[in-house]
Amino acid sequence: IAKGNETALQIAIATVGPIGIAVDDLHDSFFFYASGVYDEPACITTDWSHTMTIVGYDTFNNGTTKQDYYNVKNSWGETWGWYGYIWMSRNKNNQCGIANWASYPLV
Repeated sequence: IAKGNETALQIAIATVGPIGIAVDDLHDSFFFYASGVYDEPACITTDWSHTMTIVGYDTFNNGTTKQDYYNVKNSWGETWGWYGYIWMSRNKNNQCGIANWASYPLV
């Protein structure tokens, strides 16, 4: 998956399946995430601190606002986030470096 290329990442998710990622998670907003589309302007794209797995993507639409997101499974258990998942911003300038270190195994 081309580094930093969210289009390539989305194609891989749709054609391969779950994708391993590494992101910048060193923010209180990440540690205390509970629901909604995660949008942290202070996230950096030059380094990573945590790995997770993208299992899909979609667009949140509440009738007035649309937000693209990745559905991401964390390893911290079901008491964190939305039952162990986080909706991370998608198509937002590679926020938190979500497309920088994406990979999947070849078997």
